[in-house]
Amino acid sequence: MKRMAKAIVCFLLILAFAVSVKAAGAVPEKVISATESVVRILAKYSDGYATGTGFVIKSDKNETLIVTNHHVVEDNPYSISVWVDNEELINAEILVATNQKDICILRLTQQISLKPVSLSETSAKQGDAVYAVGFPGAADILSDTDAHTSQDATITDGIVSARREVTT
Repeated sequence: MKRMAKAIVCFLLILAFAVSVKAAGAVPEKVISATESVVRILAKYSDGYATGTGFVIKSDKNETLIVTNHHVVEDNPYSISVWVDNEELINAEILVATNQKDICILRLTQQISLKPVSLSETSAKQGDAVYAVGFPGAADILSDTDAHTSQDATITDGIVSARREVTT
């Protein structure tokens, strides 16, 4: 009986690994193309720095707008920058921010080459597949190098576990 239980557990582990390997190749093209709109943000403080992820939502000859989380730039950093490539940083300023909804829009005074992200017209439903694209801090901790460009962004999948209405 124990041998049978071990065989079943082993089979389930192999099956789970096979499903996760198959899922790794199943990232929708829209998600892959969204990485072309992601930027890494650097907020400098007198006692250190914070980094985070942002997405280009507008870029024209007058300005570039990037949406990020408020917690990336909270507590009044003395400078906010966006990596354009591994070497170049562009200064940004806070255009709009709300701690309550943890959202912030940054303005760059110049256009960058990244295209604005395409946002969906439909709402996600409970159980829908979702993807997080960006620069989680743990990725730097686990790596020998820091990620700065959109090509370095990570993609993580999950599901919508619950849905709540939010007014902003």
